[in-house]
Amino acid sequence: MVAEFGNGTPNANSYFQSFGNMPEGSVYQDTFNTMNGQVESSTELKSKFDNIRKGMANHLVAVRPDLKSKYNAELKSFGATIGGTGTTDSVMNPIFLDRDMVDTSRKRTPLRSLIRRVSQQGIKAVYNTITSKSTASFQSEFEALSVSDMTPARTSKDVKIIRISGYTSGFAQASVPSFNLDGIQGSNSEFGPFASATGTNAMDINVLQATRAIQEFEEDSILNGNSSTNAKAFDGIVALQSTTNQVDATGREIALDDLDTAYFNAYADGGRPNIGVCDVLTYKKIKSLLQAKGGFLEYKDLGAYGFKALMVKAGDEDIPIIPSQYLSTTSGSRSLYMLDLSVWEMRVLLDMTYQPLAQVDDGQKFMIKIYEVLIDKSNAAFNGCVLNITTS
Repeated sequence: MVAEFGNGTPNANSYFQSFGNMPEGSVYQDTFNTMNGQVESSTELKSKFDNIRKGMANHLVAVRPDLKSKYNAELKSFGATIGGTGTTDSVMNPIFLDRDMVDTSRKRTPLRSLIRRVSQQGIKAVYNTITSKSTASFQSEFEALSVSDMTPARTSKDVKIIRISGYTSGFAQASVPSFNLDGIQGSNSEFGPFASATGTNAMDINVLQATRAIQEFEEDSILNGNSSTNAKAFDGIVALQSTTNQVDATGREIALDDLDTAYFNAYADGGRPNIGVCDVLTYKKIKSLLQAKGGFLEYKDLGAYGFKALMVKAGDEDIPIIPSQYLSTTSGSRSLYMLDLSVWEMRVLLDMTYQPLAQVDDGQKFMIKIYEVLIDKSNAAFNGCVLNITTS
């Protein structure tokens, strides 16, 4: 029979679990009575040693003044590196570790928050569209009626499985202290400052970083997922939109007029884009173009979403533009997508779930998983894009 973990969370500090508030270095068991029944901490022992050393120095004054002078000279040679060096410290001067651990690989994941998440039953997300409606016409008073049918279409997308697993040894759980993981979490729809979280032990640290890793992977997939190159993946925005309603910027930088054209390409097909997503260099260029055109630039507050964004006028709409760290900044591959979020959905069969796995040794293994698929119910018609932007 395979054993499984329960749902209990390991104690925040393995040292505290075993020893409570007992100072480090305390003798808590002395079966052989090597201390004559005295259980003392290392701090107490140091104090006694200091008293003995001082007494010895005073004794040397009375008996051998020459030795007292020699003793003081030797004391003066006690430096921070006495005893030699270890691999990362000196024998008498150990390292004191900073408990803040900064996530230098962090990236923002705004589309996880902005695209609506919709519960999904079954392993296929199925939706219908109307590709053409019945035909109306001018007719005479007694003309025979003719019937024309609408043309419906059905689209089906397979729900995909995202997983990440981790393992934390029992030795690590007993020895690794707590850390403040600086920037391990997003905040304010991923547009505010990165937030910190406390990993109270090795298991917490491992689960926190794995949780952030799967969120970042999901964000990357929302943009760059491609079932043609990876059958296990769902298609992201880049693959689903492809070249539909594109403005081709091959060989040149983006212009403000490109945003208007991409918007109206979508508008002509029935869409009303309400947000733009682009790579960080294109975002920077748009900001420069707006500043050159209108002077001082303000970021408008989107109260509905809880963040401030760069606003552009496209069609008759004020459209927020947000940068993505997952879109390519390579010259000739940069891009901007004008999206109508009313037709985008993340269909979720199982949202992010933590699951402990069977224990087979002195450690704990776990898995975090999501079952979902991204769909665009307009099949790209309601969106526009600017592709192949070249860095000037």
